[in-house]
Amino acid sequence: MLSCAQFIYEVFPARWLARRFAAALTVKIHHVVSSQRRVTSVFDRFHLVSERLTARWLNREADAILCGTELIARDFNALESRLGLTPSRTFSTGYGLDLEALPLSVDAEKEFDAVLLGRVHEHKGVFDVVPLWKRVLEVRPGARLLVVGEGPHRLELENRVRDAGLAASVTLTGAVSEAEKCRLLSRSRVGLSLSREEGWGLSVNEFLGIGLPVVAMEVPVFRSVFPDQLDLVPQGGIAAAADRVLHWLGHPEEARLRGIAGREFVRRYDHRAVAERELEILREAVGRRRLGEGMKG
Repeated sequence: MLSCAQFIYEVFPARWLARRFAAALTVKIHHVVSSQRRVTSVFDRFHLVSERLTARWLNREADAILCGTELIARDFNALESRLGLTPSRTFSTGYGLDLEALPLSVDAEKEFDAVLLGRVHEHKGVFDVVPLWKRVLEVRPGARLLVVGEGPHRLELENRVRDAGLAASVTLTGAVSEAEKCRLLSRSRVGLSLSREEGWGLSVNEFLGIGLPVVAMEVPVFRSVFPDQLDLVPQGGIAAAADRVLHWLGHPEEARLRGIAGREFVRRYDHRAVAERELEILREAVGRRRLGEGMKG
């Protein structure tokens, strides 16, 4: 049984089914909340408390623990150590991208000047788009920002955009299909990441894959996953991020070349190679379970 995250609502049913059918228990961890997140809500506190419980379960019972990156693996092992547990063996497998579904867009007709893609949540820095885009508009009054995605803070973001007088220049799509997402990305000039935390950066991966220069607020994983591919600014650097967006908008040929280079870079993250690596680990976990060895064997 594969749990898609280490959260209790994922691990509990996977653990129950693994016990019920004498199956291997496996998990893929995308980020460790206690290592990244600033607690801001009851929801966050729930995740922090439950993560400690599931870490104990996984440490004792998991047949394979997959992690998005080496950084995430270190964070999970550090959590185990803080709980007085012997760190588990982990496998860092990364994430894949289907470039065939992402046409290179450097020469496509553009409608939007920048795009923010992902879950509309404060941890993704979505509220920073208001002061950031106001600064962009001071230099380029007709600029347009696209926000693609759904999340718990969408209504609040819509209200802030409206109250700031930005409704005509900021479009929030809500949830869209994969095909529509690709179409919208291809009609944008600059990818934007304002996240406070990232386990990998799936939206950044897609920006690069479709051929966009990417302006991103720095998080620890970006330099290891996307070395020399992102235009990084310090965390919280709203003015700096706006200035870098303006730079790329003002230098279209440089942006075009950066987009081509980014797409070439992410070829290393082919989804088929990632899937095969994970399947190999899962097969080995099942084999150990059948032999009665378990994770620690």
